[in-house]
Amino acid sequence: MICGVGNPGRGDDGIGPALVSRLEKERKAEPGLKAGSELSVEIRLQLNVEDALTFSQFDRVVVVDASRSAEPPFSFTPLESAPGVSFSTHALSAGAVLAWCRTLYGKSPDAYILAVRGAAWELGEKLSREAEENFGRALEFLKEYLEGRPPQIDN
Repeated sequence: MICGVGNPGRGDDGIGPALVSRLEKERKAEPGLKAGSELSVEIRLQLNVEDALTFSQFDRVVVVDASRSAEPPFSFTPLESAPGVSFSTHALSAGAVLAWCRTLYGKSPDAYILAVRGAAWELGEKLSREAEENFGRALEFLKEYLEGRPPQIDN
């Protein structure tokens, strides 16, 4: 499963949903992609405890999100389970959702985070030029990863 997280109405925060939407569009246009029909695509404004059930239904999960701190153009790292207590179960980190997945459903899918570097986060703005460049490189990386080719990260 590929899950794009972010708010498309806040500039580069919309990188995750935009990248996953483009991947889905290209996948439909090229049904011969190796990822084929076994790939599930999800888009979330934010992650919540309910997403633990969704995560638990897959062997592998990739969360795509914008980042203020990832080295450009992006980073791709294993997602660590990060249990934590907060005042609300709204807007959990991907690591917290993974922890709830294990706690509630006894499942621990292989999980990764594709953190795409953004630069501008203003309400109502489109993706910045820097984010667009990083987006393209992250999309190519993700397609290679899904097709089983060894992807390259060339920062």
